[in-house]
Amino acid sequence: MKKFTLILLAITTVVFSALAQVTSNSPICSSEILTFTISSSGKEYLVKTPTGTTSSYFSSPITISGSAAESGKYIVSIISNANDTVNVDVEVMVTQVPSQPIITGKTDYCEGEALELSASASNNPDVFEWSFNDGSTYFQNPLNIPARKSFGTTVTVVASKNSCESASASITLTVNENPTTKPILSGLKNPYCEGDLINLTLTNAGSFFVDWKFPDNSTQNIKKLNTNATLPLNGMHSITYYSNGCPGPSTAVNIIVNEVPPTPTIISNQTSICTGDTLKIYSPGNEAFGRSWTFPNGSISSIDTILRNNVQSSDSGFYSLKLVNGICSSATVKIHLETKQSPILIDSYTNAPLCEQDSFVFYTKWKFGGTTTLSNEYGLNHVGDSLTIPIIPHYRDYYVAVTNDNGCKSRIDTFITPIIEKIRTASIITNSPVCENSPLSLLAMMHDSTTYYWEGPKGFKDTALQLGFWEAQLEQKGKYTVRYENMCDTVSASIQVVVNPVPTFNIVGDSSVCEDDLTLATFGVDTDYDSYQWNTGEITKEITVAKNNFYAVTVTNQFGCITKKGKDIPTKCFPRFYAPNAFTPNGDGTNDIFYLVNHNLEIAHFTIFNSIGEIVFETRDLSKGWDGTYLGAPCKAGKYVYKLEYDTIFKGVVKSMLSHSYFFLIR
Repeated sequence: MKKFTLILLAITTVVFSALAQVTSNSPICSSEILTFTISSSGKEYLVKTPTGTTSSYFSSPITISGSAAESGKYIVSIISNANDTVNVDVEVMVTQVPSQPIITGKTDYCEGEALELSASASNNPDVFEWSFNDGSTYFQNPLNIPARKSFGTTVTVVASKNSCESASASITLTVNENPTTKPILSGLKNPYCEGDLINLTLTNAGSFFVDWKFPDNSTQNIKKLNTNATLPLNGMHSITYYSNGCPGPSTAVNIIVNEVPPTPTIISNQTSICTGDTLKIYSPGNEAFGRSWTFPNGSISSIDTILRNNVQSSDSGFYSLKLVNGICSSATVKIHLETKQSPILIDSYTNAPLCEQDSFVFYTKWKFGGTTTLSNEYGLNHVGDSLTIPIIPHYRDYYVAVTNDNGCKSRIDTFITPIIEKIRTASIITNSPVCENSPLSLLAMMHDSTTYYWEGPKGFKDTALQLGFWEAQLEQKGKYTVRYENMCDTVSASIQVVVNPVPTFNIVGDSSVCEDDLTLATFGVDTDYDSYQWNTGEITKEITVAKNNFYAVTVTNQFGCITKKGKDIPTKCFPRFYAPNAFTPNGDGTNDIFYLVNHNLEIAHFTIFNSIGEIVFETRDLSKGWDGTYLGAPCKAGKYVYKLEYDTIFKGVVKSMLSHSYFFLIR
């Protein structure tokens, strides 16, 4: 009976152990309850935490506050009614809920402005969820999104970690609308000059705050700009309306303010000037600005410098100048010019040109004249309107100057008195004697103010200083005379011109050679002269040659005049040919083709006949021969006849020839 009891107890223990199972609701948040559910009942349950603390429980399920729960391995011991104990390991994960977030950042925005908020919470949350009144949500931290009016007035954020959410945090949000009104400006009258009144008004500013940004980036809250123009106002202005601190669209306005040039200074080389003199008026410096001159006649010019090379009485009066920069101008300054009348030549006379030893006579008459002086570079200084003086040959250049009561002077530099010198000598330079067909030149000695009159053979006349004949002819030889003439003298010179003949001849004799049969050619000059020079080096009247070539000879006569001629000696040989009496077309490379070997055959027709008179081969090209076939088949051995018709040219004569014979084809 005891043995049975022991066995029953053992079986009961095994069954209890097998049925003991523990489950938990892990993972949990620290705000939740940790629960262990035990599948088999026992009289007591012991729970050991990961940190080693053990607690006793007497019912299942076992609950532990999440805030007290720990992550890690729990050991649950189940004690049965029979005091059997089963230990079960249970892994538990407990996530600490983040603390309620703290929100930082501004809460007042303009629509479209970057909305920047930041949230922080303990326990290292991995997600921040932002939500707005319009239902939109964002998962970013810090938050950086364009502000929208639709966001409403409240923004809420929740921090979470492993899906464990913190308590939410909220702030009140204000998103202000941006003005839609674009500034409208009236009164702009570009361009302005420095000091001009600028009067600009914003016509639709209403109650808006105005941000008026100037070119120097300074700003003012103004709805009118009423001020004198200054250079700092020149440039782009930006005007923006604000409502609740939010900007609307901007208007860009370019205000153009031009610098007013400084008052110029006028400089003139003279303020009292004689007519005919040169006037120069200018204003130094201020190159960045234009000029506006007003002349005495009322005309206006923008030139930099007034330059008058021949001042007239009409140039008298006031000259005004102002500097200009666009529409802006400086103060006007003036200068007065007084012109004084210079002497004016009415009439003049001189007896130039003069011959040597003549007397020089001059006369002048002036309007607005005064004291007249005749001068030259050699010290002559005669006072008076007329003068007669003997001429010294080198006193050639004179000028007349006159000074009137105004102190104005006039001068005539045209009294340059040419003095014609006597022709003391006359001569002719020539390259005579010359050979026929060679250049001939005759040159008269040059003399100032002289005309040349030539006379020569066969009525020749000319008036050139130099005579030139590119190819002198025999009829141009003889006496040539040149007469020098000027207003003071006439002198002549003569010279005898010689034109020598050149050799005239022909090359006569043989006109061809044949090197094949050693036929030579002999030819030469048909007239006797002093010397002969062939291009072969020979110096005889006649030569004999064996080769075809061009042969030239230079012939010199007793005057040293030469003539060159040449003769082309071609090769011309008597025609001939050779035909073999047999050939063997067996393909051994020897005597397989029946050819004619020819010399000097010009035109030929070569024909071969068989024993019954059929043509088995023909050609007009004697470089081609017969291979012993007819219509692609070998011809039989035997006797064959050839006929050769040809033309030949020998020593200029064309001959038609005919030749025929027989030969054997051997196989």
